[in-house]
Amino acid sequence: MTILEDPLQIGIIAAGVLISLVQASFFEWAFHRFWLHRPWLPENIYTAHTLVHHQLCKYDDTFHVTEEEQEEALTFLWWNGPVLVGINLLPWAGICWALASRGVSLPFIPFLVSFGVMFTLYYLAYEGFHLLMHKPKYPWIENSGYFLFLKRHHVIHHTRMNTNLNVVLPLADWCLGSLELAPLVEATRKTPDAARRTARRHSNYGKKLRDNGVDTSASASTQASAPAAVREAAAVPRAREAESVR
Repeated sequence: MTILEDPLQIGIIAAGVLISLVQASFFEWAFHRFWLHRPWLPENIYTAHTLVHHQLCKYDDTFHVTEEEQEEALTFLWWNGPVLVGINLLPWAGICWALASRGVSLPFIPFLVSFGVMFTLYYLAYEGFHLLMHKPKYPWIENSGYFLFLKRHHVIHHTRMNTNLNVVLPLADWCLGSLELAPLVEATRKTPDAARRTARRHSNYGKKLRDNGVDTSASASTQASAPAAVREAAAVPRAREAESVR
């Protein structure tokens, strides 16, 4: 009998997908609120996300990436995905092992596989959607109704960081009271120069500028007047920025 002919295995697989989807939404919410927006351990995650990304992509005038500097904290490091998937999968593997050791006979492997695949897809959606929200590239995705809803949802988060913590599925936002749907007048503000200075105090780009003699505590216009050769030398190569944590 194949899996598709076994109602029990079909039910177990469906349960794995559904549980993974719900857990991913709540884990995304908690990770975003308590790690990306709190100076906890490891602190560099908070620094990159809150003090760099949120400062360089703050309001409507800077939400879209138009400068190389803004790309520094758009994505996680390559190994973050497997680690986050493993953190969420490991407890279920332990539960399945404990039940099996007590003689419970269920299709545990199909459950774990379906859970892991669904969580991996959720993580890839998080990374992909977040990147396309700030750096549009594929109109057939970005013009879809659900993506437009999620993008507006994320724009609000950049203005009010304690709201709209989900990027892929706002289920946890809805359940935990952080869902904000009202249009924001403040999102139309111009990003203050202080935001860029804050980012440059903590970013790799700012370090490069300081190493080349540019005063990153000065206004953006003053920094822009630095010799072109200095600014070019300070630019962080795109290949390395793509590996920066959010």
